[in-house]
Amino acid sequence: MAAETLAPEQIVYVLNSDGSPLKPMFSYARARRKIRDGKAIIACYEPFTIRLTHHIDDPNLDGLTLGQDPGRTNEGLAV
Repeated sequence: MAAETLAPEQIVYVLNSDGSPLKPMFSYARARRKIRDGKAIIACYEPFTIRLTHHIDDPNLDGLTLGQDPGRTNEGLAV
């Protein structure tokens, strides 16, 4: 399933052990498995974010771009 077709509620955001952002997950099952196995903890419930308990030294963040929508009343950001 492509990331563009997912609702924001279906995306699990991921933080490294030092708090730096990593690529998001698109599977709640994978996130629950990491929490159950002790590889991650819940950092925030809204939006659902997990923090890894082990440090990733060289995260692969290639291909990520930041998009900004400067709306009239609300401003939107997307990765």
